[in-house]
Amino acid sequence: MDLAKLVGGKEGRKLLQQAFERAILRIVDKNGDWPVLMLWGWLENRHLMRVIETWAVVLWDEGKTEDALEIFRRLFHVNPDDNQGARHSILALRLGLGTDWFKLFEVTDGPMAGQAIDVIATGKWFDENMRKFSDEFDWWPEALKKLGYTD
Repeated sequence: MDLAKLVGGKEGRKLLQQAFERAILRIVDKNGDWPVLMLWGWLENRHLMRVIETWAVVLWDEGKTEDALEIFRRLFHVNPDDNQGARHSILALRLGLGTDWFKLFEVTDGPMAGQAIDVIATGKWFDENMRKFSDEFDWWPEALKKLGYTD
């Protein structure tokens, strides 16, 4: 959902920024702090998480990589299961890639050619490169363990 492209230019960007700001107001407490957890599994969270992620991509496209990184980091921390793939965006940003990083993993053969990414190749890429950025990812295994996802 890229409103900037769908609606067009500045108007679309403005609508998306407003949606982002409204989503943030829905999730932060009176001190402006994000929740400790905001799991994708709760359907009530998904529309908020989607617009927050989309705004981060807009910022990334505009070259505001530190702002985008901060949003992706927050999304990742509140949803360690990371159904959205915020960890992949964090890694791509840290590696200096653009918002089209996923094209490296697009399926090129068969009925899903150009319509899907190779999740095995993406996972391998992540596993091989995440170690370069322990400051971003060292907390993650313990968070998954606390949520009961791993032993």
